[in-house]
Amino acid sequence: MINQQNKGRLVLITIALMFFVPILLAWFLNFYSDFKKDAQGVQHGELIAPPVPLGDLKATSIGNSKISDIEKKWTLIFLVSDQCDRVCEDKLYQLRQIRLATGKDREKVERLLVADREIDWSSYEVEFLNQKVIDNRSPSYTSLLNSLQSTKNFDADSIYLVDAYGSLIMRYAYKTQPKGIIKDIERLIRVAP
Repeated sequence: MINQQNKGRLVLITIALMFFVPILLAWFLNFYSDFKKDAQGVQHGELIAPPVPLGDLKATSIGNSKISDIEKKWTLIFLVSDQCDRVCEDKLYQLRQIRLATGKDREKVERLLVADREIDWSSYEVEFLNQKVIDNRSPSYTSLLNSLQSTKNFDADSIYLVDAYGSLIMRYAYKTQPKGIIKDIERLIRVAP
């Protein structure tokens, strides 16, 4: 028969094991097994690892020729060649709606269009006012394009996400649903404002 003192010790050890065994098991599975080897993240885009620093980006806005910095904002980037056709207009609209859908955090999100030539934006001034643009005349154009093209699986039709620190961190395929991009941005802003 177990005396009262030993019974108390056994209860204390059992309670301690209830807390420490899950921690030790998680530690072992994380560092010494293939438990997470093929685990997929919750992001809707493809992570760019390691992140690519883009440096100081200078852009103009549709409807305003003043050059401004893009800093301390989460930035969605897409590329356009030749002219702004129907696909370009759809992307302009989609990114504007993604930014608006972030609600109270929309001031932390920016949209940037990168064009390989000068495009006349006068017909877009009303609908896409303050949309940021970098074209081949911009001092940031060459370095930005080289950074984008150096990423793994570069695709000119994709949408790229730059974090608030100025690093390229994610790529979204052309057919990615806007809801997924919105969820990713909201989650990132919550974690790293």
